Amino acid sequence: RSYQGSPPKSRKKRAGSGEESIIARIEIGSYVSFVCKDGSRLYGTVRWTGKHPTDSEKELVGIQLDNPRSDGNDGSIKGQRMFDCPPGCGAFVKKTSCTLIARPSGDGSESPLKDDGDPIQSLERQLKSALARLEKAEKENAKLRYEMKENQARFDQKMDAAREKFEEKKQLIREKEKEIEEIKDVARQRVKEKTEKMKEEFEKMKHENIR
Repeated sequence: RSYQGSPPKSRKKRAGSGEESIIARIEIGSYVSFVCKDGSRLYGTVRWTGKHPTDSEKELVGIQLDNPRSDGNDGSIKGQRMFDCPPGCGAFVKKTSCTLIARPSGDGSESPLKDDGDPIQSLERQLKSALARLEKAEKENAKLRYEMKENQARFDQKMDAAREKFEEKKQLIREKEKEIEEIKDVARQRVKEKTEKMKEEFEKMKHENIR
């Protein structure tokens, strides 16, 4: 499907040399935006430029949209493959309906590419940049929470292992103490028996001497 696009307000009048220069800068790899017939603004990367297969007067650009749409295509127009992209992510738009804008970078900042100074475009870029930074911060926070959870789990595991070893040591000490007490009891009993035997022998010898 080919989007005709609604030309930006600044282009309702005949384009000046500055605007013509900006349009001329749109090439494969450029990041652009355009307004659909439903009034929504779409963003994407130019993957193809050329003439309409059935109308050589129309200069089109093939755009790979940032987000797929139900009315998007796969980079084909009139059955002809112009560029490759995922289904629903392709769009063909008049070159004059596109606005060259700065491409958001991975860290939420913008590339040095400048557009035509449209304040609406500037606000949209700032909002998109802020959303990108927010998303990045949320991902970093989620990663930190996950790492904290993992560290806490490892700490708890080590503490459980330490407590288990401590209890094992306590149990071993109790068993040794019990063994020592049993040895003492046996020793006391033997001493007692030997003492009583010696007393008996002493008494016997005493009686024999008296006789």
